[in-house]
Amino acid sequence: MESGLSPASIDPGKIFPRPTLVATAGSSVVPCRSQAWMHSVIEASQLRIFETREGGRHFVVLENPEGFSELVASFGGETPDEGR
Repeated sequence: MESGLSPASIDPGKIFPRPTLVATAGSSVVPCRSQAWMHSVIEASQLRIFETREGGRHFVVLENPEGFSELVASFGGETPDEGR
């Protein structure tokens, strides 16, 4: 990397705003443990794992757009219809 920074040297607990929503798919090729770790190091974060039956195969925003939208809206303090 040109900046001299390695992704491993970045502390997500210091760079992400709070509160932070961490959402992932339970059956993704990207292991959930990486998002669980992010949740553990980011103060005031919320973790939501979408299981396979909920459209949590890999790309939740496409596989379960309604569920993902509801999650984001509730995290942001509004109902899904308020944002329209």
